[in-house]
Amino acid sequence: EEEEELSSTELVTNSFRKFLEEESPDGAAMVEHVRANQQKLIMPLSACAYIMVQVLFDESIIKGGQLAKHMQALEILVASDANKFMARHLIGAFEEFFCKHHPSIIKVFPLVLKTLYDEDVLEEEVILDWAAAGVTHQFSPTSVSAPEINSLRASCDTFITWLKEADEEEDDE
Repeated sequence: EEEEELSSTELVTNSFRKFLEEESPDGAAMVEHVRANQQKLIMPLSACAYIMVQVLFDESIIKGGQLAKHMQALEILVASDANKFMARHLIGAFEEFFCKHHPSIIKVFPLVLKTLYDEDVLEEEVILDWAAAGVTHQFSPTSVSAPEINSLRASCDTFITWLKEADEEEDDE
């Protein structure tokens, strides 16, 4: 009986899960592991964000403290790309995480976004660009439909408004 061939994403995902079980690595080692596999398999850079979000988080992302626990890894991941693309891909990975894998906890998405901002993983500019971009599959996953993305964005309106106002106050100073 032939084994089904695993996709690159599945291979890296499985390898990352195993790495976490065996090593209990710090954030830098996690990012290094995923990046090395992504390069070896010639996958798009964005795959790193999707794989890390999928493996590190589940429905306990907030109440189980997972976001806080893995903040360092996300920070290093985003910082590993000077063009800020990784930051947008990280938001895309969370769009998929909430819309496709964990719709039952979709209401915590704004809190996740705000926490990533408070912890300096995502810059204000990146979040505001995301909010203003409309539906673009340049950064948003194709697995998530336009209405889903729009409703996810709408759920962040209060936070986005707060960010814009904070931004305008800075400009006034």
